[in-house]
Amino acid sequence: MDIKKRNPGMSNVYPEVGSFFNALVVADPVLCMHGHGQEPRSTTAPNHVVWGTDCLWWGSPQWAIEAFKRFRHLR
Repeated sequence: MDIKKRNPGMSNVYPEVGSFFNALVVADPVLCMHGHGQEPRSTTAPNHVVWGTDCLWWGSPQWAIEAFKRFRHLR
């Protein structure tokens, strides 16, 4: 996200949060919450954040989708 910090006028930046979410939601939920709430919001508009599953490498993303639904209720 340094590119957005150096060029605040850019409007075509879309950070993808699935890469860290899928790994950290199981390994370190607190760090996952920090990353999910801190980085994208500090550099882009909320409607410019996307979430991917990496299902081509890891198989069905259903577990991550369910974890994401439960994760949102922890606030």
